[in-house]
Amino acid sequence: MSEKSRPKTIFFKAAGVLFFTTILLIAGSIGLSILFSYADGFGFYGGLNDHTPLSASQNISGDIYVSAHNGKMVRSAESAPVTDVMAGFEGLNETPGLVGSGDLNYYVQTFNWNFKGDSWSYTVYIPKESYDYFKTKSHTRNDYEQYALSDYDRDCVQQIAQTLTVQGQEHNYTREEIGLNVIAFVQSISYTSDLETTGFDEYPRYPVETLVDGSGDCEDTAILGAAILNEMGFGVVLLEFPHHMALGVRTEDPKTATISFGNSNYYYIETTTTDFKAGEIPPNVDISNVVVHPLIPVPKMTATLTYKPIGFDLDYIYYRVEADIKNNGPGKAENTSVHFFVEKYPPSDLKIWPPDFDIGVGNLSEDGTGYAKTTLRVPRTEEAKIVLAVHGDNFSPVTLKTEVLHDDVEV
Repeated sequence: MSEKSRPKTIFFKAAGVLFFTTILLIAGSIGLSILFSYADGFGFYGGLNDHTPLSASQNISGDIYVSAHNGKMVRSAESAPVTDVMAGFEGLNETPGLVGSGDLNYYVQTFNWNFKGDSWSYTVYIPKESYDYFKTKSHTRNDYEQYALSDYDRDCVQQIAQTLTVQGQEHNYTREEIGLNVIAFVQSISYTSDLETTGFDEYPRYPVETLVDGSGDCEDTAILGAAILNEMGFGVVLLEFPHHMALGVRTEDPKTATISFGNSNYYYIETTTTDFKAGEIPPNVDISNVVVHPLIPVPKMTATLTYKPIGFDLDYIYYRVEADIKNNGPGKAENTSVHFFVEKYPPSDLKIWPPDFDIGVGNLSEDGTGYAKTTLRVPRTEEAKIVLAVHGDNFSPVTLKTEVLHDDVEV
């Protein structure tokens, strides 16, 4: 908008006000079983590839500590003594930049803001590999809520949400005030346009990118704020306007509502400036011209289809057909299946030549991949296409078709 790896573990330190540390462990890959079966004499199988993203429980160990505003240590786990967050870091300082600890390199960024007369300071340590991972992700999606829901910065978002919740409770903040403190934190991030920082007119950032860059435009701060508030359990939506984006936070009081969506009411939150209170709409924003983005993860699937003739008889040509699929996120693709079939060309009442196979691949984690293969037969006297359809419970189907197949293929 004009206003504007795989290491999954994110590390933070709350400087002055908030301190905590985490330890990165080496995590191994998980072997996943492959489904195998036969039907009508045609062998097929499908399953998850060995490449499976690690979960937080596999690559985090030790305590995470939070430094209370009054200096008392509040422990968020129940084992291991408090360790010095500075230990093991070379050239560590409080300025933004890249620091090293052994074989690991971290980006450091500190944010300062005020809320209800309290001064807050929050420093994040984010592994370079994590930042680099998100930089390689596609930034062309316009379903902006998906940037707020990636599994790969979930630890980061969870720790910010947990820390600001604990600290808000230490200050006797109400739940609403804890949420408003998150908004104050997000509003402290410097505003820079996408064109200025990336050279692109549009470049929505994932939360980790905004934190490391220490700046962003309206869509970046709205995405970050939505991710944190959503993790805290607030009902939030992204509000997209021409050349602008803001937050909507659910309210039970219709008198404070700015916009209604579905069966819920939301009040407007500006994330790029402190000039407007919660529920107050800037004069240049037309609330009637809004696109509402609820925070519902919808994985984006991609697939490739390969095929080759492997034999023939008097009636049919037989093809070995293979599919590689990938869940680009966010979140888990549930109950993923691959459907192979032969479609008559041109289609006539959606004529499908038997047999067809629906092969279950299972649940695919974000960035997880799957594979399936089978053998199909195409009538020699007919023109047809081989079709691959990937479907599941929580994503839009993906369909691929071959060129028209003829009887003159070489086997």
